[in-house]
Amino acid sequence: MTAAAETGALPRQRGKNPESLGFRSRISFALAEVGIQFSWTLVSSYLTLFYTDAVGLAPAVISIIMLGARVFDAFFDPMMGVIEDRTRTKWGRYRPYILFGAPALAVFNVLTFSTFDVSNGFKVAYATVTYVLFGIIYAAVCIAQGSLSNVMTRDNNERNVLNSFRGVAAGFAGLVLSAITMPIILYFGKGNTSSAIGFTMAAVVLSLLSLPCLWITFANCKEVITAAKDQHKNVSVWHSLKVIFLQRNFLLEMIFVVITLIALFGRFAVLMHYYIYVLGRADLVAMLSMVMTLAQLVSNCFVPYMAKRLSKKYCLCIANIGMALGCVLIYLAGIGDARLWMVILGTGMMGFFNFLSPLLYGLTAELVDDTEVREGVREDGAGYSTFSFATKLGNAFGGSIGVMCLGFVGFHANTEHSPAVKMAMSGVINLGPAALYLLALIPLLMIAMTNKKAAKNTEILKARAKEREAAEAAEAEAAVAAAPNAAE
Repeated sequence: MTAAAETGALPRQRGKNPESLGFRSRISFALAEVGIQFSWTLVSSYLTLFYTDAVGLAPAVISIIMLGARVFDAFFDPMMGVIEDRTRTKWGRYRPYILFGAPALAVFNVLTFSTFDVSNGFKVAYATVTYVLFGIIYAAVCIAQGSLSNVMTRDNNERNVLNSFRGVAAGFAGLVLSAITMPIILYFGKGNTSSAIGFTMAAVVLSLLSLPCLWITFANCKEVITAAKDQHKNVSVWHSLKVIFLQRNFLLEMIFVVITLIALFGRFAVLMHYYIYVLGRADLVAMLSMVMTLAQLVSNCFVPYMAKRLSKKYCLCIANIGMALGCVLIYLAGIGDARLWMVILGTGMMGFFNFLSPLLYGLTAELVDDTEVREGVREDGAGYSTFSFATKLGNAFGGSIGVMCLGFVGFHANTEHSPAVKMAMSGVINLGPAALYLLALIPLLMIAMTNKKAAKNTEILKARAKEREAAEAAEAEAAVAAAPNAAE
């Protein structure tokens, strides 16, 4: 491996830090998040509403579909991570999955939001198959994207910047989605949120927008930290999984992510029901979504500065506490729009403190480095798959539990509910997630990774890279010196 490959010396780069990336690389990396958000946000925020109001599936059936698909997906992700780690192409290990995954993701996003005038049994089967296949393709693209930030540079501060760009891009994508998604659904659905064609056309539009974003990432983001060609020669797939999944820090991170994302995704899965049935203001969906997104956009700009001064686990503590308080404030607003200011303020808090993603990506990268220091094997894909694995479990149980709890407190689609049922629905959507955000702090604070330890690991890995470079140079010189003797 060359020194350039280890240090990330590509066409670049301004500034005194040789590990820093150019603006084009940062923006291009961030665009992948935009492309993924155009697919994922529709699924995470609108799929439950599509299934209940447009397809006509019962909440219990939706719960089973989502739970089964996400659990399958969660256990598939680690295998996908290991496969990507072992991929060797002229484009690198991870970029091919972005190149070819982008059109597949677009197609299955549209198929997931399509339905037909057929029997209920066929609808259930179709929803299950398309949802599962969407999740598989989404996993391949996301693991590749998440791993890419780890192999574009070794510098943890630069990784923080990359992931901050990613967070800001997610905010911009969310802002656009907040402004256009529900209007598109209503426009093609003739003003009716129960019209399937509105959801299908929204998926078509957003899928077409996602393609160029992902392809720009593929074109401009290069993998400069490459694993040794024979690194996995005597390392089994099972060993790679054990190296990552049986480590204390990774396990604690996974527990934190699962609990936090049960709260986050569980709330997102039923948030449209809060706006439509509890607040009674479907017309405010775009505005409230934009409030959340703008607040998130602002806070994500400061993540690199915060992560420099505080270890990531403490930054994540601040995030969870802030989101819990936002949920409680929204619950205290009651039903209807009499205290709309509290809903707006709480929604803003939910967005402002939702800077989880860039910090979790950065923490995962630090844990991958720590594994390489101790085990001598670099497993970017497998390491990132632990985060993806926990994300899928959180999504599976969150979406399933959220829908199930709504059914338990008396929710029925396209029905006017009593004040007591509406208040119970608000409790499910707001108080439940708040409690989970606080519970997740326990495993988080037990993770043994700090900024100081991460910096030490970086220096160790740089020193090893120099040693390998020197050894390779000595071997090359010896081979050149031996060549004339061999010819004689």
